[in-house]
Amino acid sequence: MAGRVKQLIDELIELRAGGNAGVVHFMRAHLMLNGIDPSRYTESSPDDSQKERRLEEMISDFSRQVSPQVSREARPSIRRMP
Repeated sequence: MAGRVKQLIDELIELRAGGNAGVVHFMRAHLMLNGIDPSRYTESSPDDSQKERRLEEMISDFSRQVSPQVSREARPSIRRMP
């Protein structure tokens, strides 16, 4: 399916940024440092299985990192006495 890399890039950026423009900028730079230039991919770009695997791995890694954090936030905070 053409444009799969673009879809994964958009999904990863949305997942990480949550609408924060600063984080969007950071994520684009992070992807470029990982060898994926988001500006090179469009909805009609040919698929690249290596890039797809790397992006899917990044999405999966982030999803695992978010799950424990949500659990911690759901628990009441305990303040320590000085």
